[in-house]
Amino acid sequence: MDSPHTASKASDEVAVNKRLGPLGVLVGALLFLFSPLVAAQGLPPHLEAAVHVKTMSFDRGLATTKRPIIIAIAFDSRSLTSKAHADQMLAGFRLLVSKNVTVHGRLLSVSTLPIAGDVAKAVAAKAPDVVYVANGMSKSVSAIASIAAKKKIRTICGRRE
Repeated sequence: MDSPHTASKASDEVAVNKRLGPLGVLVGALLFLFSPLVAAQGLPPHLEAAVHVKTMSFDRGLATTKRPIIIAIAFDSRSLTSKAHADQMLAGFRLLVSKNVTVHGRLLSVSTLPIAGDVAKAVAAKAPDVVYVANGMSKSVSAIASIAAKKKIRTICGRRE
C-alpha cells in the first residue's frame, strides 16, 4: 500500500515534468545541435593531460618499476597542425611534470615523438611507456597500435579522427 508521501511525490514529479516538458525538449534540442561543436573543442590541454594521468593510475602494469613513466607525444612531423597540437599537449603534460605529479609513485617524463616514416623505428628510439597520439595521425594509427600491442605500450589520444 502506498503511503500518502509516495502518492504526493509522484504527483509532484508529474507536475514538474509537465512544466518543464517544452523547456526540456528545447534544452535537449540545443544540446543535440551544439554537442558536436563542444566535442570538437575538447578539453584544454592541461585538463586533458590531467585526465590521462588520472586514468594511468588505474593501470597496475605501470607500477612495476620505479623509473619515471615515459610519455611520448606522437605527431606527424610533416603537418603543422599535428605539430601544434603536440606542442599544446606537451605543455599540458609538462605542467603536471613541474608539479611532481606521480602515478604509482613514479614521476612522469614527457617528450615529443615526431613521425615522418617508419613508426616502429621512431617508437623504438624513445622506448615509451605511453604514446599519446596527436591530431593528424590518422594514417599512422594502425601502425602505432600494432607496435604498441607488440611492445605492450599504452596508447592514449584526445579524440578519434
